[in-house]
Amino acid sequence: MDEATLTPVFSGAEKVGRRQGHSMTATSVRRAGLSVAIFGLLLFWGGGASAACLDGNPKVAEEFAKTPIVMVGTAIESHDVPDDNDDGMSSYTIYIVKAREVIKGKPAKRLWLFSVNTSSRFPMDLNVPYLLFVQHSPEMDFVDSCGNSAPLKEAKDVYEETKRIAAGSAKKDGR
Repeated sequence: MDEATLTPVFSGAEKVGRRQGHSMTATSVRRAGLSVAIFGLLLFWGGGASAACLDGNPKVAEEFAKTPIVMVGTAIESHDVPDDNDDGMSSYTIYIVKAREVIKGKPAKRLWLFSVNTSSRFPMDLNVPYLLFVQHSPEMDFVDSCGNSAPLKEAKDVYEETKRIAAGSAKKDGR
């Protein structure tokens, strides 16, 4: 088992995995999930992330400019984190995503993406390539469900546009 693999043990303060060399406990994973839930609610009330996406979807260039990581990645594992009230529901899902192609930024080879179980979730199928606009918060990485992230086969035009934007940025930077 490598460093990025998550061991699905989610009770007490047992170690559940490692993220870029940092030990994570069930408590810290739940805290991160709570942060995702709060963030999702704030976006919902602010109009940024809801089932209806009240502010609409961002233009590709806008999302590309504000997003630290744009990549093609494949979820190789998913782990549902159970709700504390034992109702059989999960609070959120952690996807272990392998970067296949980096368009912008410097992601880890394997990235942990958190998807809270609300209308703002971004569900991923395993072993399917996705174009991902990855957002950061202090405790986790996530994908805005109202953005341009999607399975690559459904996002070919957006993918081509991100490549053109990245090439234009590289020319401006002298790369």
